[in-house]
Amino acid sequence: MISYEPLWQTMKRHGATTYTLQAKAGISSSTIRRMQANESVSTNTLDTLCKFFNCELDGIVKFLPDGTISQEILEKGHHYVEVALNEVPLFIRKGKVIPVADVAQTVKDIDPATLRMIGYEGAEYDRYDDDGVSAL
Repeated sequence: MISYEPLWQTMKRHGATTYTLQAKAGISSSTIRRMQANESVSTNTLDTLCKFFNCELDGIVKFLPDGTISQEILEKGHHYVEVALNEVPLFIRKGKVIPVADVAQTVKDIDPATLRMIGYEGAEYDRYDDDGVSAL
């Protein structure tokens, strides 16, 4: 999947908005919508953006293989996070993890061997299987 996350970061560093892209770079509103949804745009558009922001292509797009998780550490405080319509932001506290499993019809169908933990490096957790009947 192509992600335009680098573009949103580049815009933030330059103090640019989507209106800036339309008014000063000549990018159409439909193209902006496509980028917000991480959909394809023309190489001419990518060229225009690189020239406008005076950056390389990696300042505009990055390739994420399916299932890739990108991470960014935010300072404590309030943040406005711009994400594409087909992305889901997860906010994880320092020292914590979130278990991620492959798609399954029910919890019983999840293969424990395929569970991945995403979160902070060095975070600790206890994993146990709950049969739904026994008490701890």
